[in-house]
Amino acid sequence: MSNNQTDFLHIGEQKGYIEFLNEGTTIHYIVPDKKYRFTDPEEKVRARFYVELIEHFQYSQNRIDLEVRVPRRTPSDLADIVVFQDDEKKNPFIVIECKKDEISEAEFTQAIGFWEL
Repeated sequence: MSNNQTDFLHIGEQKGYIEFLNEGTTIHYIVPDKKYRFTDPEEKVRARFYVELIEHFQYSQNRIDLEVRVPRRTPSDLADIVVFQDDEKKNPFIVIECKKDEISEAEFTQAIGFWEL
């Protein structure tokens, strides 16, 4: 994990945005009250961006959600992170698809294609 990523995770834990459970194998996102396997490489990326959205970009925790169903042809498609324009989380503003570090060109293309209708 890069220092920048580690720094954001440390800040997130200190400020109470996230907490690590089960000897660091599980991450708990406090405000959306959701828990995921932190052993998943993609989860490490999502955790960093989650904290960065709050700390660096100043988005409210109350307007961020994880694993959000998106309006697409396939009902099971979920967005990794969605920042909403409103506290009711009805109007998406930013949709983020996270991928583990060092993905292949094919995986990158697939991530972009995920959002094409």
